[in-house]
Amino acid sequence: MIKIHLIDYYRLWISSKNFLKNRSLRELIIITLILSCKIACGRSLLINGDFEMGMKPGWEPSYVPGVTVNIDTRIHYSGNRSLKIENLSINNRDFYGCNQRIENFKKGRWYRITSAIKASNYSGRIGIAVHYFDADGHKLPIRNVDLSINCSEENIDWKIYQLDFYTHKEASSILIALYIKGNGTVWFDDIRLFIIKEDSGDTLKTSGGAYLLHKQKTTVWFEYAEKKVFRHTPPPKNEKDEIEISCARNEWESFQIVIVPRNDFTQCSIKFSDLLMKQDGDVIPKHLFSYYKVGYVKVNQPSNADGIVGLHPDYLEPDSVFSLSKQINNPIWINLFIPSYINPGVYTGEIILTLQNNYSIHIPIKVNVWNFTLPEGNHILVRSNFWLSLIRRYDHRKEGKILKDYYSNLRAHRINVLRNIPLRTEYKQGKLICHFAEFDKKVKKLFEDYGFDAITVGPFLGDASGWRHRRKWMGIDPGTNKFWDLLKQYCRQLETHLKNRGWLEKCWLQYWDEPRPDDSGYDKIIQIARVIKKTAPHLKIFMTVKLSPELFGLIDIWCIPFNKQSYDETEIHKRQSAGEMIFVYHNDPYIDTPLIDKRLYAWRYWKAGIDGVYSWWNLTYWKENPYYKTNMSQSGPDGKEVSLKAGDGILLYPNPEFSGPPVNSLRWEIFRQGLEDYEYFWLLTQEIKKVLLQMKDNQLFSDYYHYKIDVLIGNLIEDYLSIWKRDITLLYNIRHKIAREIIEVNKHPYLLVKTIPKEGSKIKDFIKVFGLTEVGVRIYINGIKLAVDNNGFFETTTRLPLKKSLVVTAQKGNKKKVIKLEYK
Repeated sequence: MIKIHLIDYYRLWISSKNFLKNRSLRELIIITLILSCKIACGRSLLINGDFEMGMKPGWEPSYVPGVTVNIDTRIHYSGNRSLKIENLSINNRDFYGCNQRIENFKKGRWYRITSAIKASNYSGRIGIAVHYFDADGHKLPIRNVDLSINCSEENIDWKIYQLDFYTHKEASSILIALYIKGNGTVWFDDIRLFIIKEDSGDTLKTSGGAYLLHKQKTTVWFEYAEKKVFRHTPPPKNEKDEIEISCARNEWESFQIVIVPRNDFTQCSIKFSDLLMKQDGDVIPKHLFSYYKVGYVKVNQPSNADGIVGLHPDYLEPDSVFSLSKQINNPIWINLFIPSYINPGVYTGEIILTLQNNYSIHIPIKVNVWNFTLPEGNHILVRSNFWLSLIRRYDHRKEGKILKDYYSNLRAHRINVLRNIPLRTEYKQGKLICHFAEFDKKVKKLFEDYGFDAITVGPFLGDASGWRHRRKWMGIDPGTNKFWDLLKQYCRQLETHLKNRGWLEKCWLQYWDEPRPDDSGYDKIIQIARVIKKTAPHLKIFMTVKLSPELFGLIDIWCIPFNKQSYDETEIHKRQSAGEMIFVYHNDPYIDTPLIDKRLYAWRYWKAGIDGVYSWWNLTYWKENPYYKTNMSQSGPDGKEVSLKAGDGILLYPNPEFSGPPVNSLRWEIFRQGLEDYEYFWLLTQEIKKVLLQMKDNQLFSDYYHYKIDVLIGNLIEDYLSIWKRDITLLYNIRHKIAREIIEVNKHPYLLVKTIPKEGSKIKDFIKVFGLTEVGVRIYINGIKLAVDNNGFFETTTRLPLKKSLVVTAQKGNKKKVIKLEYK
């Protein structure tokens, strides 16, 4: 994140002629700025952060051949000297480290590093990293905190950058490291390290899209769903008269209104009017709205470097009448579902907030319904689990009523794969008997009534705890002669039955979870798969395991860890080419990390090109009351209890009445938003494919359906495993662009455009443009006409205008299409 230092404001201000004439005013401003810096920053824990005393004491350079480190007395920021790091060798792309170890810090607190940085003739990465060490000086297995600046411009004048991080309680020392990874010259100066308050980090600011709606007697403001509203988040300064949202048909859209009353209120409620389209008189009925007061839980330990301790908004209270606390934020979560029968267009109405029956606030709302409908089902398989045994601690109803509410909740959140459905078996006189009647009844209901696309079937025999802790099946130990005979009988019956019911592709056998190659019984776990495949070759085996050559040809649906160590893209493509499916899993829906990450999960899935995802291992891991304890404990592979991170295994909360549907979390709602985005991506690919079928073959545009979406979402997410932005306003801008493309791309005249560099890139001057259109169409770029060949192809190289955008216009007769491409 880039922030302008206070002294930068002074430099701008001092350029004023009137300011220069007033010496006393100048001196007062300078003193104020200096005092402000000291108040904001406090005492710096770094030694010699302004490099006035050369490299010593404090900083220890790590030399790399081809890199020079000097104290520069000519170019500086805070005083007379700065640290100059220069790498002029184009062959040297290594990191350069300049380190300072800190031991006198408070554990379990938030700190901030600020630094002035300047670059000249530089291209590459510049950064500041924080490493954690134990008392013996060994590096802890905690992810580094890293401020990484991607520098594609040759020159950057002095700017202040900042990095907030948490000092983990396991750390005895931290190491602050400056580095460059690129070619050119970089200067660091005025580096400070100081403690900050819990509520002063950037995570506690509003999003760029927040705005005030009302400020008389009671303050009311709008905020995106993806931004957490903490109790003392300052309200935005921007003002707007109404709430405006856009969505497709068959889509949920969520947002927040935040109420900050001057006094306490105990009887508050919200009502909605019908939304009307003035031109045609169409209506969005008010019952399609729902609202919830946002509840808070306490997190005592951050889950990772992006986490923050304290009270976090996380669950949606189902009460229709609620209380409001004075002088703090009271966020209200609002959902609107647009059914597929609603006509596209702009609808208007209002939200009426009533405070204790004596004061009402009317908030206008405008809803733009786009002219397309999201599919009923997903085009990615998504699996989640809930544990009925734990739910029953908090819900005393009959099993059938409980399951109905939880299955309905999963389906409403686009979950389409369920964990193991039990199949009752018994062993009599050497024969296995499968009782399919009850199994068929349950599975048919899941497929037909709830719309699930797949389930997994047991027997479930073991997990990551290893072969030593394997489970017996009908009293028989896996691996014995009796077990092998039993397994063969079971597989033959199951394959035949599923084939007859037409469920072979939808019912997958899962017998083990996360087998480990270092397990003494790993060969026996593999042998089970071999027996299954030999006995019933058409049964599909689902397994959570890393890609392993000894399992190739045995596993049909792989579920692999979604991390850099396990996700081998080349090998994954090979398995997919062999007809196998790739799922991924990751157990990190933590309460204390940014909400936008949960929406971007689905964007990452799209970019990775996977078939499915295991999200999450559990939704209801309520070993204790999750309203009061966010970190549950779990038995590890060695049998010892380990503490889970805040929210791991808890995406739903128990109904507070001990009867009724579960309570949704903000994270669960936002995850659905991302799955709906995934369907936007899929719809756009389908529309582009239709266009390509109507156009003359052109090799350059055969992959355009991949190219277009990658360009659009690439502005927000560069890498599906590590690099993405948390810019909520940008996310909504991209979503609007994709919606417009879905609506417009299949309209005449057809127009497909590629550029080098791609849209959204930083460029200096020229852009190469390639395009494909229909024969007989006139093409203009920023008003200049281009030649189009007989196949509808055109290309040119053009200079980027000052407005940083290209406008490509296609015109044929009275039909016209305009594409605007924006650059940095």
